[in-house]
Amino acid sequence: DMLIAQHIERRKPESAVAVVCAALCWARAFFEGEEKKTVEALERGQPPTLSPSLIGTSLELIYEDVKYSMKLSRAAPTVFRVRMNGSSLLGTVRPLSDGGSIVLLDGKSHVAYVREEVGGLLMVLDGMTCLFPREYDPTTLCTTVNGKLVRFLVQDGAHVEKDTAFAE
Repeated sequence: DMLIAQHIERRKPESAVAVVCAALCWARAFFEGEEKKTVEALERGQPPTLSPSLIGTSLELIYEDVKYSMKLSRAAPTVFRVRMNGSSLLGTVRPLSDGGSIVLLDGKSHVAYVREEVGGLLMVLDGMTCLFPREYDPTTLCTTVNGKLVRFLVQDGAHVEKDTAFAE
């Protein structure tokens, strides 16, 4: 309350650092998941699917109303490459015992805690909270809270004016 009364704004990390750290943490979780699926298939005696996702994948993140499209690849077990806007950089992501990650980027280390939320990706980077919302599609009806859809107020495919209720 005192911070609000004094009009102190919260600190935010630099956008580029926040986006790259989120992408690196996401890449670590993604590639570990793909590796785990491959190992489980081999343990069952099945040939693993030779998926290109073991080598690289694409990711889109929205941060502060800007959409970032990037390609991610794994260079080593803890080293990942991020390609975006014609440039490329390497970052190292190491797990912490409490579920977080140490991200080494451009000679600086950052502590990141990333988790999937209903509305998108939530990351605490060096004590500062960053939200990467899911892409908004105005043609779909979705909510982040539990509830019951009683009925639609307009027909399917009908035009809906701005600020007009279409469901209850």
